[in-house]
Amino acid sequence: MRLAGHPVSIPKESLLKLDSELLIEILNLCPSVQLTGTKLVCGEGGCGACTVMISKYNPTDQNIHHYSVNACLMPVCSVHGLAVTTTEGIGSLKTRLHPVQEQIAKSHGSQCGFCTPGMVMSMYALLRNNPQPTMKEIEKNLEGNLCRCTGYRPILDGYRAFSKEDTIILKMNLYNTTIYTPIYDPSQEPIFPPDLKVNHKKYHEEYLVYEKDGIKWYRPVTLSQILDLKYQFPQAKIIVGNTEVGIETTFKNMKYPVLINAADIPKLTEIQITETGIKFGASVTLSKIEEVLQAAVDNKKEEKIRGFVAIIDILKWFAGKQIRNAAAIGGNIMTASPISDLNPIFQACGVVLHVQCKGGKQRNVPMDENFFTGYRKTQVQTSELLLALTIPFSTKNEYIQSYKQSIRKDDDIAIVNSGMRVVFKDQSDIIEDLYLSYGGMAPTTVMAKQTMMQLKGRKWNEEVVKIACEYLEKDLPLSHDAPGGTVEFRRTLTTSFFFKFYLSVAQQLAVKNTSYFQGIIRNGVSKADISATVNPEHEVSRGTQIYDLIDPENKSEHGLWKPLVHSTAYQQATGEAVYMDDMRTLKGELSIVPIYSAKAHANITKMHVEDALAVPGVKGYIDYTDVKGSNHLWLSDEKLFAEKKVETEGAVIGCIVADSHEIAIKARRLVKIEYEEHPAIISIQDAIDNNSFLRKPTTVQCGDIENEFKNCKNILEGEVYMGAQEQFYFETQSAIAIPKENDEMDVYSSTQCPTAIQASIADIIGVPSHKVRCLLKRIGGGFGGKETQCVNAVGMAATAGIKFNCPVRCVLDREDDMVTTGTRHPILAKYKVGFSEDGRLHCLDINTYFNCGDSLDLSEHVMMVVLNKGNNCYNIPNFRTTGHLCKTNIRSNTAFRGFGLPQGVFTTETVMQHIVESQDWDPLKIRQLNFFKEGDRAHINQIIKGCHVQDCWDDCLKQSNYKEREQEVKRFNRENRWRKRGIFIMPMQFGIGFGRMSMNQGGAFVSIYTDGSVLLAHGGVEMGQGINVKMIQVASGTLGIPTNKIHIIETGTNTVPNTSATAASTGTDLNGMAV
Repeated sequence: MRLAGHPVSIPKESLLKLDSELLIEILNLCPSVQLTGTKLVCGEGGCGACTVMISKYNPTDQNIHHYSVNACLMPVCSVHGLAVTTTEGIGSLKTRLHPVQEQIAKSHGSQCGFCTPGMVMSMYALLRNNPQPTMKEIEKNLEGNLCRCTGYRPILDGYRAFSKEDTIILKMNLYNTTIYTPIYDPSQEPIFPPDLKVNHKKYHEEYLVYEKDGIKWYRPVTLSQILDLKYQFPQAKIIVGNTEVGIETTFKNMKYPVLINAADIPKLTEIQITETGIKFGASVTLSKIEEVLQAAVDNKKEEKIRGFVAIIDILKWFAGKQIRNAAAIGGNIMTASPISDLNPIFQACGVVLHVQCKGGKQRNVPMDENFFTGYRKTQVQTSELLLALTIPFSTKNEYIQSYKQSIRKDDDIAIVNSGMRVVFKDQSDIIEDLYLSYGGMAPTTVMAKQTMMQLKGRKWNEEVVKIACEYLEKDLPLSHDAPGGTVEFRRTLTTSFFFKFYLSVAQQLAVKNTSYFQGIIRNGVSKADISATVNPEHEVSRGTQIYDLIDPENKSEHGLWKPLVHSTAYQQATGEAVYMDDMRTLKGELSIVPIYSAKAHANITKMHVEDALAVPGVKGYIDYTDVKGSNHLWLSDEKLFAEKKVETEGAVIGCIVADSHEIAIKARRLVKIEYEEHPAIISIQDAIDNNSFLRKPTTVQCGDIENEFKNCKNILEGEVYMGAQEQFYFETQSAIAIPKENDEMDVYSSTQCPTAIQASIADIIGVPSHKVRCLLKRIGGGFGGKETQCVNAVGMAATAGIKFNCPVRCVLDREDDMVTTGTRHPILAKYKVGFSEDGRLHCLDINTYFNCGDSLDLSEHVMMVVLNKGNNCYNIPNFRTTGHLCKTNIRSNTAFRGFGLPQGVFTTETVMQHIVESQDWDPLKIRQLNFFKEGDRAHINQIIKGCHVQDCWDDCLKQSNYKEREQEVKRFNRENRWRKRGIFIMPMQFGIGFGRMSMNQGGAFVSIYTDGSVLLAHGGVEMGQGINVKMIQVASGTLGIPTNKIHIIETGTNTVPNTSATAASTGTDLNGMAV
C-alpha cells in the first residue's frame, strides 16, 4: 500500500507479531508505520475517529476515486495496491498545515482532540471529490463522525470556509484573516502514486491468498475464481467492506476460517441501466448506489423512479458516510438481518437477485414473501454466489414508500422499518396489488400476507386503514418477551407506518385527481392529518458565539483577553499530539486486560485460567493475591480486585498479562469462571423494597413544612425518574506503570486527578507517595468519568508492573470500559408540593433516591449537590429535601458533568411543570413569580446577593424572540394533527467549586530561564477545555511577555503536588490564581 505517497510493505513477521488484521492496528503499532493520529475509539465504525482516506485508480473511467473509510473495520489485506492517507499525510507542523487542519484548529473546533484527525480526514476526502461543497454536503459528510466536546458548532464554523455558500466564516474574527487564507486549492494536493496507476494490473488482477492463525484470506479477481472458491468453501464469508463480519469477529468472537474478498471482481462491480430497471453488481457500495439512484431521480420521469426515491430516503439514515463507502449491497442482503434497513424496501419494490454457482447457469431469485426462510437464512443456496440485483423502475400506477423508526434519527439501528408498495388498477383508486414488508417484527424481514390479501380489490379510503390495523396485528404478532423489547411500541409502529403510507399515497393521488382528494377530506381525513406524511429535512446548522473583544486590534503583547487557539490544537489536527496509548512501547513492556464478573451478585467458586496461560505470548495472571499493599481503593471505596465474591457485573477479578493487548484478549476468552449466584438488587425500587442503602438518609430543610402543608389548599404529589448516562469519553481508561529503582514507580494515567492517582498507587504497591510520580500531557475527554474510576486501570497496571518488574500498559477496549465503569446516577424523586392560588410555591418536600451501585464512590457528594442546589432559581420558603443512597448490584456510579445538578434541576423543573399543567397556567409567569430576589435566603441559609435571575431571563426571552416563536409553534400545532413542535425556556443556577473547602486550591511552578523563556507547570489537567492556553495567557499577562515565550510540557505530581481534581468548573480559577 501507499501511505502519504510512500510505498509501505508490511513484513509477514510484523503482522504475526501484532496479532491483528485491521488497518487501524497496523497504522498505530507496526514498527514500519507507527502513525498514531488515527484513533481507535469504538471499534465498530460508529464514531469516525479512525477515519482515513482510500484512493484507488479506476481503469474504466481512468479517474482516481477518493473515499473515507473506518480503519477500525478495514482489513489490512484489503488495502493491497491502494493509497491510504491519514492526517499525518496531508500536513504537519514540521512541513505545512493543510487548510482542513488549520481551519478546525483556528476555529476552536478541536478540544480534547481525540476525534479531530477523523474529522479532518472526512472533510479532506470530501474536498478531494468536491472542492467547493455546500454546507449541507459538509454536514452530511460528517454524519459518521462524533465529537463529545464541542457540540459541533465550531467544527462547522471552521469548515464553512470551504463552502461555496459561505465565504465569510464569522462576523467576529477569531483570527487574523489578513495573514491566513483558508481557501482550498485542489491543485496543491499530492498526486496519486504513479506506481499504483501504471502497475494497476499487477496490484488488482493478481489472485492473492493470505494465511494467518488458521484463517485464510482469498482475493479472487475473476468470476470463475470466486465461484471456484464458493464451491470449495460454501460456508465461507464473502466480504467487501467488512462492516458486518468485522463486528462479529471483534465483539462476538466469531471465527471464520475462510474469508473471500469480492471487491476486485469487475463482474460484481458493474452497473447497468436496462429496460426494466437498474442492475447493480453485488460488490457495488451503498454510496455508489445512492449516487446512481439520485442521478436517475434527477433525469427520469417521476413515475419511473418512485422506488428509487424510497431507497434513497432510507439510505439517508443508513450508518455514516464511511460505512456506506465501504459496505456492499450484496452483503446487506445476504446477511439477512431481521432489522436490515434495505431489505424491506427491496422486498416491497420487487427486487430480483441474480445468483450462480460453479458449473451452473445464472438464475433469478425474486425477493418475495418466500425469500427469507429463517433467521439469517435465504433461498440462495450456500454454494451460490450473489452476482447482482435489479431494482425495477416503477410504473405510473405504483406508489412506494420506506419508513424507519430508531432511537435517534441518524446512524442508528432500526426498531422497526418497512417498505410498502401499492399498485392501482388503471385510472382508478382500486388496489390491484399491495406489498407490505416489515423489519424488526420477526426473526426475518416479513411480509404482512393476510393484510395484503384482505386489502386487494378495495378502494383507497379510510376503510383500508381500519382493516389494515386489524390484520397487521395478526400478521405481525409479538410475544411479550420478544427479543428487542418495547413490544407494544413496535406493534404500534406497524400500523403507524401503514397510516402514513395511506396518507402519502392519498396525497399523491390528489395531484392527479383533485375531486378524489376532496372526497377523502369529506370522508374523515382532514388536511391536518397530512402532516403525518411530512419528513422534514435537517436545515443547515447555525450557531453563534458572542464574546467581548477587549483588544480589537490585538496590540497588546500579552495573551490576556484574546481568543487564542487551543495550545495543542494544531498537533491534534495533524495527529502529532501524543495521548496515553500513542506513547512508544518501552523495552520489555507488557499489556494487561481485565477479567471481570459476568454476574451481578455471586461467590466465585473456581477460576480456570490454565488454558489462557498456555497461549503463546501470555506471561501470567494477577489477582488480589498479587497486591503488595492495600486492595481497597480509598478513592472509590471499593476493591481493586474482587476477593472470592462479586457484587456487580463488571467487577474486576483478575488480569491476563501478555506481550500484546491482542494476545491478552485472545487468552481472556479462554478463562472460565464458576459462580454461586445470589439474588441481585438492580433498580432503585429493588433497593427500596430490600432496604438496601449505603448510608442513612440525609436531609436539608428550611421552614415549617408539616404545618405549611396543613394550611395549603393546592397540593400535588408525583414522581420523577431520570435514567443513567454513559460517559463516552473518546479516550478510554488508560495507564502505563513503570517500576523503577528503590521501589519508585512512574505512572502515566488518563486522569482528572493526578494527586489522587499518586496516593492510590502508593497505597496499592505499599510505598509512600513520594516514591510514586503521576504524569500526563493531556487526556482524550473526562467529563467526571476520570475523576475516581481511572484508578482501576492504573492499579491493575501497577500491580502487574511490580509482579513482573517491567513496564505494563493497560488500555481498555470500549466494551470493557463501559462494563467496568459507572455512569451518571439514575434517580427516583418522590415529591409533594403546595402552592397558592396565584402560583407561589409555599412548600416542597422531595425524597430523592440515588442508584449508587455497589460502592459509595462519589455518590454522597453528588447527593449533596442535589440537596443543596436542587431548588434551582426558586425561593421556596418551606423546603425539605432528603437524599437516599441506594446500594445495588450494578457498577458503582460516579462523577458526571454537572455532578448532580442535572438530576436536581430536572426534578424541580418537572415539579414546576406539573403545577403549570394541573392549573393550565402560563409556565413563564409561574416561574418568574417564584424567582429568587435580592436578599432572599435559600434553604441552605445562603443570602442571595447580586441576584440577576430576572435580568438573565428577560434577556433570553428578548434575544430568542421567544414570544413570537411561541405563537408560531401554537399555530403550527393547531394546523397539524400528527407532527408537533415545542419551545421551552427554563432558568438554571449552577454553582462552581468543591463542597469541601480545602479542595478549592491550586498550585503552580514557574521556571524562568536566562534566555527569557518560561516553563510553566500547574496542577490542572488538559482535557479539551483549554486550561493550558489559559494558564499561558495568565502568565503572559502577569509577566508582561508574549505567549510564545511560555511553554507547558506536562502535568506531574513531582512539580506541583497535592492538587485537587480538575473538576467542578474550577480548573482555570484555582490554577490561574496560583499562576
